[in-house]
Amino acid sequence: MKGDDVRKIFGQKSSIDASHLFSSNNPIRTKEEIDSFLARSMNQLSVQEREASYEELHGIVKENPETPERVNVWLHALDTHLNSIKAGSVYEVAEAMNRSYVARKSFRMMFLRADRYDAEMAANRMLNFMEIKKTLFGANKLVQKITLNDLDEDDIACLKSGSIQVAPEVDIASRPLLVGIPCLRQHKSMESELRSRYYILVTLVESEEVQIRGAIGIWYAVAPSNSPATEKKYVRNCGLLWSLPIHWAAAHFCCDNFFAYALSSATIYRMPQKQRVRLRMHHGDHSKCLNALTTFGIPREGIPLNGKMEASFIAHETWFAARKEKEVIQVMQEAHDRGRSFAVGVRPSDVLFGRGKGVQDHEGNIHLRKIIAQNQDAYDKASNPERTEMALAL
Repeated sequence: MKGDDVRKIFGQKSSIDASHLFSSNNPIRTKEEIDSFLARSMNQLSVQEREASYEELHGIVKENPETPERVNVWLHALDTHLNSIKAGSVYEVAEAMNRSYVARKSFRMMFLRADRYDAEMAANRMLNFMEIKKTLFGANKLVQKITLNDLDEDDIACLKSGSIQVAPEVDIASRPLLVGIPCLRQHKSMESELRSRYYILVTLVESEEVQIRGAIGIWYAVAPSNSPATEKKYVRNCGLLWSLPIHWAAAHFCCDNFFAYALSSATIYRMPQKQRVRLRMHHGDHSKCLNALTTFGIPREGIPLNGKMEASFIAHETWFAARKEKEVIQVMQEAHDRGRSFAVGVRPSDVLFGRGKGVQDHEGNIHLRKIIAQNQDAYDKASNPERTEMALAL
């Protein structure tokens, strides 16, 4: 099918040439052809796999299959596969640096859950994850948790832009919605975008519940973008999404223009089969795409854009502030642990560690949040060593 024929779907003429995305073996497809291709992919699965994919798409979540006995079997199988493929890999380098980091049960379970306990796929994902982590942050960060201190000024600007964010709402199965909004893109380099996305995605799976239930990915290209997508961006972003320890229970591509459609079409044919069958494409204006998403249990409020395509940043800014506060408290906790000091009583000026309204409403915790807010601008502009000093000074 020719590009001009597909442009008619959107009732527009595009000056953007997307022909480089396609060849005689990979032409531009119509929506009907893509739907047919997805149906064939679904039919290649077993009956059990098809049912599981369909249920996940529509928010039907089964009981947690984990038992101590099964977990031990899965971990043993994962270790076996890792030992058979790790030679010469970045994973092997990380293992030599700090085996306890890569061998932690909680770390390995993230990857097993991401691939629904398929040990071979989880092992491959772990190797890909380490490759990407080294590429984005350097070998010295392989066995360290990535924090805001590891992001530079451009990375932070990209993160705060909201071009990718955790929506304020969840789907019908209480799974988080990770929304990508190309029209909000603000980055000076592809690396900045990838580092900021790595950060927000990894924070998403800090929750064991999210690891088990999975997340919903939504790419919402229903507005003009200041930073047009390219095939290279698509490929690298998809590589990141499929290498991190996240189970994408469903993915939705929403678009209202030819170029986004062309890129989405090309991407679908490159996706792993088990991910592809849980993907749906929606074409049309803002209202039509929102309506389509609701049929999969995704609330309209999950997309932080109003009818005029104006973005709401309230939820994202709240998320960002909470992350900064959490990391400052973690630094203070680590410093406290290293100092081996012990409190003998709770004073109003003390900062309490823990969860719950009682802790958050303690006078010292409220005061700390005010100090963090007052120093936020200076913190954002500071270098990494200066940020650490500021956190310790608090």
